[in-house]
Amino acid sequence: MTAKWPGANDNETLKRQQLIVDEAARRARGKRILNIGDTRKSYITKALGSKGFDVTTIDLFADADVVMDFDGKKFPDSLAGKFDCVTTGEIIEHLVYTDVFLDQIYRCLKPNGVLVMSFPNICCLKNRVKMLFGKFPTYGAAKLVHPQIHNDDKFHVRDFNLEKITEFLDAHRLRIESVSTNGIYVRDKLLLPGSVCPPTLGNQIVVTAMKK
Repeated sequence: MTAKWPGANDNETLKRQQLIVDEAARRARGKRILNIGDTRKSYITKALGSKGFDVTTIDLFADADVVMDFDGKKFPDSLAGKFDCVTTGEIIEHLVYTDVFLDQIYRCLKPNGVLVMSFPNICCLKNRVKMLFGKFPTYGAAKLVHPQIHNDDKFHVRDFNLEKITEFLDAHRLRIESVSTNGIYVRDKLLLPGSVCPPTLGNQIVVTAMKK
């Protein structure tokens, strides 16, 4: 499928990325942003850069500014307390050491800095319907031990909904300020846009949280 420019009727991944960009641009109190799980070539990095932000990326791949496997690892000391905003899209569900990850985000943020994070909503409307018919939910953390025989394996370690992400963020002194969604999609077709969809029913949830 050819990627389309983010918009009201475009595919769910690009719409989610645009929500992160818009929210970070609106809420960041300064120009320094740490984009975790992304590279210098990503849409989020380029879009924020075009808005005048100084974006530092951290990822496994060589075209990131900081190249490292950050699951369970301490971020470089040079990143501590340097950022007005941290962005991370569809990353937290892949990590084993969730608490370490959130501790490092807190450490990198300036006082009153903000985190803009998206994650797959295990309780989206599509999954609620699927489970009524005994189907396994999309995004579910399963089959991780045998990914080589499952073409649809997304390597998710754990599942999140708004209630659970709120619990995690609060435990790490990050207070949710706003919640949105990219909407309800089925097979990449938009059924209900995020502007009128309750976030708890949307496919992906985007939260903005402030460092306490």
